[in-house]
Amino acid sequence: MRRLIIGKINLFAACILILVAISICFTGSIMAKDIGGQITVWAWPGAVESLETTLPSFHAKYPNVNVKIIAITAGDPIVQKFLAASTAGSGAPDVIGIDGVHVQNYIKKGVLLDITDRMKPLKDKFVAYKMAEIADDAGRMYAVPWDVGPVGLYYRQDIFKQCGLNVPETWNDYIAVGKKFRAKGNYAITSLITTGDTYWIEALFRQLENSVFNRAGDVTLDREKTKKTLTLLKNMFDSGITYNPGATSYVNGWTPAFWSAMRDGRIVTYVGAAWMVNVYKSYIKAGDGGYGEWRIAPLPSFGSNGVRTSNLGGSNLGISPLSKNVDAAWAFIEHAVATVEGQRVQAAYGTFPAYLPALKDPQVLNHTEPLFGPQKINKLFADLQASVPVAYYRPPAYLEGILAATETMGDVMIEKEPVDQAISKLIERLNNIAKQYK
Repeated sequence: MRRLIIGKINLFAACILILVAISICFTGSIMAKDIGGQITVWAWPGAVESLETTLPSFHAKYPNVNVKIIAITAGDPIVQKFLAASTAGSGAPDVIGIDGVHVQNYIKKGVLLDITDRMKPLKDKFVAYKMAEIADDAGRMYAVPWDVGPVGLYYRQDIFKQCGLNVPETWNDYIAVGKKFRAKGNYAITSLITTGDTYWIEALFRQLENSVFNRAGDVTLDREKTKKTLTLLKNMFDSGITYNPGATSYVNGWTPAFWSAMRDGRIVTYVGAAWMVNVYKSYIKAGDGGYGEWRIAPLPSFGSNGVRTSNLGGSNLGISPLSKNVDAAWAFIEHAVATVEGQRVQAAYGTFPAYLPALKDPQVLNHTEPLFGPQKINKLFADLQASVPVAYYRPPAYLEGILAATETMGDVMIEKEPVDQAISKLIERLNNIAKQYK
């Protein structure tokens, strides 16, 4: 009898669970159909195309939502346009693409909708350092992580083989290998930008967990870590292993001259984030020199046991407080960046996801690109992102501070200012910048 009663109870419980599941599915379907209207999304070229890959599956879920995605030039143009519209109280998009460097500034200016309640069920499903980026000091959340930029070493495997050289594992090895390349022909190990671009400084500072400011905006630059960084860059520049046509000139990574050198094999490595895959695809096509010969390795480290990666860039999606269709805006964001379905098609396009479940998805991890041969590049970056240092902050003063650090790099490399003296001047300058943002 006792077994019969227990059996009936279990059967009843099972029936209840099935009915609840059906109810949830039915309710979710009705809710999706109830969401309608038009939303506008702003992002930059490249990011727009990535989001567009999610539209077919989004419209299958939300057939009554019309999504208009508008491309605006990255950097200052999209930032200023969004801030101007937000200040004016009209003309802002429902959804805004946000480079990670601008999130805290947007939060401070009050131009992002507080989405904490919507994010609570998702907060453990994103890369940890991105979650810190999209929250204020009280832990309120204002954006959803979209992609991350773990950094690796892009290299021409064919030229390494021809020259009988191994891919360097430390920065000291990197310089030594660069000298050997120079001795073997017209090869440069990389293009080192000496002014006006934060690329190298950001990558190396983060690799050493050397944050210019803390979350509160106070100066936290570590003198010894900064000295390591500047000394490395100076040694690279002075050794003649970089692609620098003149002693004080450089080749920017976004110019035709740079990509010509990459295709010709005159530049054989590049320090790049995961999103650099898409940039490569834009400039190196089938039939071009090096097509199919590029590979990606972990970043060289400072010392034999150092961290083998860093992070550059990475974006988020937020909602404007001026949006008249918040539910539709949230539905779009959630589908695009907080589902495996949405992130899978973006990963195939070349956007590396911040959504942890997508980083376990076989289709994402096994993705290959003909430009990089048979290498499963997403698998490599998924492994690297787990080692990205977390304690690195980008408060509103960050952009101005990291530009100051980049100018210091130029002072050391070009003007030959002593490293210790340059660091003292940088710290003083950073303190003055910090005061302006208090």
